[in-house]
Amino acid sequence: MPKRSVETYRVLQPVMFRHRVFKAGRIVTFNTCNAEKFVKAGKMVKVDMTGFVDILKCGLTFPSEVVILGSGPNGVSKYSMLEGKFVIALNKAIFAPVEASVWAAQDPTLKREKWFVGVANELQASGRHFGLREFNAGQYPMPIVERNNIAKYYSHFKLTFTVSKPLLDARHINVDSPLLHAGGTVCGTFLQILKKLMKKPKPPARRRIILCGIDMFGDVYFDRSKHKDSVRKGRTWYRTSQLDALIKGIIDSGIDVVTVSKTKLKHPTYVEEI
Repeated sequence: MPKRSVETYRVLQPVMFRHRVFKAGRIVTFNTCNAEKFVKAGKMVKVDMTGFVDILKCGLTFPSEVVILGSGPNGVSKYSMLEGKFVIALNKAIFAPVEASVWAAQDPTLKREKWFVGVANELQASGRHFGLREFNAGQYPMPIVERNNIAKYYSHFKLTFTVSKPLLDARHINVDSPLLHAGGTVCGTFLQILKKLMKKPKPPARRRIILCGIDMFGDVYFDRSKHKDSVRKGRTWYRTSQLDALIKGIIDSGIDVVTVSKTKLKHPTYVEEI
């Protein structure tokens, strides 16, 4: 008998197979003959799990000055300062009225968030491609997403990174580690990425990372919506110390890190103009 082919599918609507229910949003592997009826019924769609590109290994580079845009409300009054800058919008900050070059997505819960699913599906429906060639051609905003928690479910996003353990330890920061250590939020991940991939300008110019909306406080977003984790209300985020230690390490390595908006972080230099 010919060997049955196995493919990867995303469940669009709940399906039952052999007394087991597969919920919408799940990534599953099925024999093609078993999946056929679900695909025809519009309950599953085949996904392409090939062609992913690790941004740390493909020669991708970032400019010598980059803005990391978070979704904190303190950044709202500073948005006009970001015009013409290379902006990396983190997670929900993609909705901010700022022209972003990169949409960075990492949080493992995003694949279940309606706003994220909406943006991801809208980008897919646009007919655009989301790979290295398109990034180098300046086709923005370009999604760059965590491989195991995001790209696995939205495989049209081809530029990926992988976060690893051990987690960032505020007492022992190594900015030259070949890994991207989790534990510093998506902002911490992209600080580590930029340390590795930012172009070095001709002296005396220095590399510079500009933070905006990285409040590290509270449960309210820039658009006044609220985070689902109400424990953040009125509190400093518990990852602040790890992120602060990482920033200090990056500054000590020769990269300037500044912030244009108020934050609970201590090490970025606050600046009025950029």
